[in-house]
Amino acid sequence: MIRFVVGLFIFAVALCAYIISTQHGGIMPQSSTVDTVAEAPAEPIIAVAEQPADETASTIIDQISERELGFQTISTPVGAAVRDTLAVLGLTVPGIAESAPDKRFATLIGDSLKNGTADAELTASVITLADAGEIAIPAGLVTADGQIDTATFLKAIVTTAVLVTEGTDPVVPDLSNDPAAVISVNGYDYTINPTDSLAAIAVKFYGDIGQTSRLIQANPIALARPAQMTAGTTISIPAF
Repeated sequence: MIRFVVGLFIFAVALCAYIISTQHGGIMPQSSTVDTVAEAPAEPIIAVAEQPADETASTIIDQISERELGFQTISTPVGAAVRDTLAVLGLTVPGIAESAPDKRFATLIGDSLKNGTADAELTASVITLADAGEIAIPAGLVTADGQIDTATFLKAIVTTAVLVTEGTDPVVPDLSNDPAAVISVNGYDYTINPTDSLAAIAVKFYGDIGQTSRLIQANPIALARPAQMTAGTTISIPAF
């Protein structure tokens, strides 16, 4: 009987201690803390779908090019623009589809050639229309000093037409006397000149304007923005 009473007394003391503990911030959370957590404002969530769809890396690069160069550039490869021009002239390169959307540049060149426009006059027209924002220039035709290399483009049209009709190989120039070209283990190291365009460099080393992509792949940093090449920069020219 005495043990029962003692046990009951101990249980009562423990129960009182538990009640006091919960009223003074013990192991149970206070009601004010629960209310504070429940009332905290949720962080706003920005859905990916709400971001502008056209704010891609390529768009931003093109916008930078427009501001710095004064005319629009497009990412269409120079070789594709050549093929589109030949298509305007009625000559199709077998097995290769025409390039996408903006063909105004290729159409301008093609129509000018069909009309017998002189090279100097054609170049002046290209510059005027580019400055007015009426045509976009393939990025690979922009020289290191911010000009438009129509001369290389016109030569490439002739070269490509010959390759298609006669099936001959491109003629690669002799670079042994070019001080800007130094033979390296994997090909050449080349220092960009102010008047160089990416297209001109491709023709210089490969005899083929369509090899601009090979140069970009070999120099992902120096040629990350083909329309903004820097004169004096040395790039790698891989051998075939």
